[in-house]
Amino acid sequence: MKKVLIALLLVAAVGGGIGYYMWNKPPESMATRKSDMGISAAQLLEAFQKDEAAANAQYGGKIIVINGKVKESRVVEGVAKLSLEGGADGAVVDCELDNNTKHPRTEFTPGETITIKGECAGLNLDGSVQLSHCAEEK
Repeated sequence: MKKVLIALLLVAAVGGGIGYYMWNKPPESMATRKSDMGISAAQLLEAFQKDEAAANAQYGGKIIVINGKVKESRVVEGVAKLSLEGGADGAVVDCELDNNTKHPRTEFTPGETITIKGECAGLNLDGSVQLSHCAEEK
C-alpha cells in the first residue's frame, strides 16, 4: 500500500511539473514557424474576392508567406500594422506584426516591396484580407 501511494505521489509531482511548464511556456515566435505556402498579396486578394468560402478553406488558419508593396505602415495601441497593395480596386492585405517576435524594424516605407509571413484570418468586412501574428521574411 505504501509503495502504491509513493508511486501515485511521484506521478502527480511529474504531472504537475509538466503542467506548470506548459502553462508558463512562452508562445512560439512567428519568425521561427514553418510556412504552409507562399503567394502574392494580389493573388491572395483575388482568391478571396472570387470565392470566399474556397479561399477560406485553402488559406484560412494557415501560415502563409506573401509579398507585395507597402501601402501604409502605422502603430495602433502599441501594435505595428501595415497594409499591402493588392489590386486595382484599392483592396489591401492588412498585416499585424506579432508581439512575440523581435522585429528588426516596425516601420515600412510606402511603395517598398516586402515579404511577410503570417496566419491568414480571412476576409474583413471592408474587403481586405487579414493576416495576424506577422513577421517580415528576409
